[in-house]
Amino acid sequence: MNPNNNITSLPGLMIETAFNPDFASKGRQKSIDFINSDLTSDSQSEALVLLTSDCLSNETLTGNVYAAVFIDAKMTVTHVFSNISSSEVVPPLKEAIDMAVSKGGFALLAHGGTPSEHEKFLTENFKAGDHVKLIYNGTEITLEQTLAMAGHHAASQIKLNIDGNTMYTTTETTATISGTVSNTDSNSTYRISVQLFDASGNKAGSAMIGVDEKGKFKGSINLLSGVNYIDATVVENGNHLGDTTESLILFRKDRVTETKDKQVIMWMDQYSSAKALNTAEKIDAMIVTAKNAGVTAFAFDVKGTEGYASYKKATLSNTPYMTNTLNPNKHVDMEIDFLQEMINACHSHGLKLYASLNFFTEGNLQADDSAFDIFNKHRDWAEIFQAPEDKGELRSVLDTNRSCLLAYVNPANEEVQQLQLQRVEEILMNYDVDGIVLDRCRYDNFYADFSDISRTKFEHYLAGFSKRLDNWPGDVYTIQADGSMVQGKYFYEWLTFRCHVIRDFVKNLKILIKKYENAKNRNISLSAYVGSWYEIYYQVGVNWADKNFKYNSRLEFPLPDLYTDEYSRSSYLEYLDFLMIGCYFDTEEKISRYTTLGHIATDGKVPLLGSISIPDLKTPESQRHGFQAAYNNSDGAMIFDLCYVNWDWMKYAIKGRE
Repeated sequence: MNPNNNITSLPGLMIETAFNPDFASKGRQKSIDFINSDLTSDSQSEALVLLTSDCLSNETLTGNVYAAVFIDAKMTVTHVFSNISSSEVVPPLKEAIDMAVSKGGFALLAHGGTPSEHEKFLTENFKAGDHVKLIYNGTEITLEQTLAMAGHHAASQIKLNIDGNTMYTTTETTATISGTVSNTDSNSTYRISVQLFDASGNKAGSAMIGVDEKGKFKGSINLLSGVNYIDATVVENGNHLGDTTESLILFRKDRVTETKDKQVIMWMDQYSSAKALNTAEKIDAMIVTAKNAGVTAFAFDVKGTEGYASYKKATLSNTPYMTNTLNPNKHVDMEIDFLQEMINACHSHGLKLYASLNFFTEGNLQADDSAFDIFNKHRDWAEIFQAPEDKGELRSVLDTNRSCLLAYVNPANEEVQQLQLQRVEEILMNYDVDGIVLDRCRYDNFYADFSDISRTKFEHYLAGFSKRLDNWPGDVYTIQADGSMVQGKYFYEWLTFRCHVIRDFVKNLKILIKKYENAKNRNISLSAYVGSWYEIYYQVGVNWADKNFKYNSRLEFPLPDLYTDEYSRSSYLEYLDFLMIGCYFDTEEKISRYTTLGHIATDGKVPLLGSISIPDLKTPESQRHGFQAAYNNSDGAMIFDLCYVNWDWMKYAIKGRE
């Protein structure tokens, strides 16, 4: 097909970039102005244009196209080009076009009379390996759905529309499936074939639903315990129309947590509330207010991102107390032992106190602040990147051209691990916390760590499978001069290896906690906070799914080949007592969807708490709906963060009242 001479647009269609979880839970969004339109037309001024693979050619990218981003069928960025008119760009540009044409996907183009904000947006916000999204009126959609809504499919094509959310959690034993069939033939008869599949993809049920003369249908199907993958297909005159199939993904919970057993955990950042809570009396008053609102526990940052401690008895690690920060914006006058007073207040009012640690960060790069002076005394701790911004060079997080806020340290470095274990042990030794929470117990990003330590450990890991590292780092991947990524022969082994590094650390941490549980004869839990976006969590080297999780193509993850038996063995879920997943979104539907993905990944093996971010929910109504979506679809809820709380709003959100 050639680009459409009729300019096509879809108001409300946006591209969403990848995001850095240290900054946000969603990427930047920008409107897409035209779809598969004629780039030679003089009627188009500055615009962001989407061209699908069947509209791409060298000719379509000539003229007033200043930048291009190529995105494959799995919504992963493959190439980013600027200065397209340069002759040096032609060979790799042709390669990118050929790849897109052969494998599907699309390109985003900055088109116009002069270089524009669109060019800047594409070149500054997209990197090879990023996972991006198409968004329509706030909802994530596929490329196929985009084209259908934009009218790029035949108008007469029969279309199946399912009512309601297509991914949710339920405690019911049956599911109602309803919707409409459009573009039907009045001389034909229609039914909806419903097929149900279990976690392993085996067919486990079916139903046939009638369609009335208006194209409407409604029926039900029995559900299995756990995940249910459901395909609905239009049947016309007895013929199954495969291209009409729509899928639903439901998780049926058998184990229902009683309200009295559900936790409502308030997260408390180390510094954000410190100035308002620098005395025992202020802390006690806040705890009383929180309890009256319905909070049952606090997750309190006792080791912040810069490495400072919120406790004074650092008898093993000698970590400086938080009042020693070099950042004037975080300075606080505080004579009390912050952790001890938080424990006193929580326990006196019947609340639990979980000690959260930012495990693998040791500094703030923008504030040049680090408790152990990673910038001068411990540079060897810092992660080494192979990032697109560094054009193939291996660079420390302290020196990279990549925009970074925090100084992450290498989780594979045993000296780093030992320091973190010392911090946990001195907390367990000196304070009666109710548990330890893993936060930032991960790699910084997709591009770490390429230190000599990690290379040696990766070689040892490969040797266990009779494999040998021949080319470093090329056997993992290579960043080309144009910023594109070429995967090496051990790309998937590398992603799995990183998850094993984190798993082994968490295993040792659990052993340490068990030691103090026995010594003190009291329960001490281990939990974790993770992002709910499991489909891309491999990027930070953590596998928080159950070891029996089976990938299903209906989940549409960007790296479907990753989920092998060996990757399953990298899971650390077996060491956790509960898991908090950050559903940091601004709609009830998204919070419900990602809570459901959490259930599918963990298969109910541990209590799962959906978590909300107050800055994403800006009204009393949105906070109430958001909290209830997380709370009702999981085993409780976590609220981020205390510093943002309006207690009148939050009380009604937790109580579920108008």
